[in-house]
Amino acid sequence: SSSSSSSSSSSSSSVVKFVMTTRHPIANALAHMKWRFCRGMKLNRLVDNWVHVNEYMRSDLPHLTHVKVITLEEFTQDPDRFLDEVYRWVGVSPSRVTRTVEVRRNTNRKYRVKYCEMIDKRPEIHTTLLAKFGEKVKNLGYSLEEW
Repeated sequence: SSSSSSSSSSSSSSVVKFVMTTRHPIANALAHMKWRFCRGMKLNRLVDNWVHVNEYMRSDLPHLTHVKVITLEEFTQDPDRFLDEVYRWVGVSPSRVTRTVEVRRNTNRKYRVKYCEMIDKRPEIHTTLLAKFGEKVKNLGYSLEEW
């Protein structure tokens, strides 16, 4: 389920609303490895970055009045429902929005396969990630054990 924190609707003229999206740290790290400036970075470093960024985001949540946190995994399972919810929340009628991009479902599948191939060759990768980040990742709503 998506976690959200928001107060009742206010006059929309000066209200800032935040939608934060998270993604499983391993899928996020492997996706980043495709980017030019992340090529060659170790998975460990990218997961560490994910932990820091997500802890920082979570520390900001109590200071934000209007914020929703949505996981990419939940969003891709039912994008219409989440988009309708967000549109209504920001004060836009979903009927006024035309979506022109198809949301791919289960976008993490290819990264799960890649990760399994990696740990088949080097099981210590998973053991190290689990020991170093397992509890922190769990506290941020994800599990490294399931991967």
